[in-house]
Amino acid sequence: MNKSHVGDDDHRAMVFGYLKEGIAALALPPAEQIRITLPGCVTCDLLNDFDSWSRSTLNEFGDAVTSNQKEILEAISRKMDEMTDEDYECAHTREDALPRLTRPRWDDLRKLAEEALHIFGWPKPIVEPYCEVSDGIWHRPRWGDLGTDSHGEPKENTEGS
Repeated sequence: MNKSHVGDDDHRAMVFGYLKEGIAALALPPAEQIRITLPGCVTCDLLNDFDSWSRSTLNEFGDAVTSNQKEILEAISRKMDEMTDEDYECAHTREDALPRLTRPRWDDLRKLAEEALHIFGWPKPIVEPYCEVSDGIWHRPRWGDLGTDSHGEPKENTEGS
């Protein structure tokens, strides 16, 4: 059953924005996936971000997702389920991550993520890397920091009008 957030455009924008970012991160080439996730665990961050926001989107806004969109999200999840422990193995350095991210299952995930961006009608967004904002605290500028609407699209600047 879908939870209703009628009138809560900010929450919907957040969920779809994070989903868009999670899909976009999966679609990036391996070197870019490493760049945006270090110093965290590259494999965990990529897979968990997609999984969390895909589930949230379907649970909370499933009625706003087309059947094609739902099918591609489920296809990505199934591909993740097929991954082995070696595919999922934590990687906190470029040297550890690159061999994992160049495995065939990761290539398959990238292709599915590219297809998902197309099905959702989203151009490939820029996914910013994490940066340390204070001692031991890491933050990635998110979609909301860049000003997007409830569909994950850029908001028009209405200041000063």
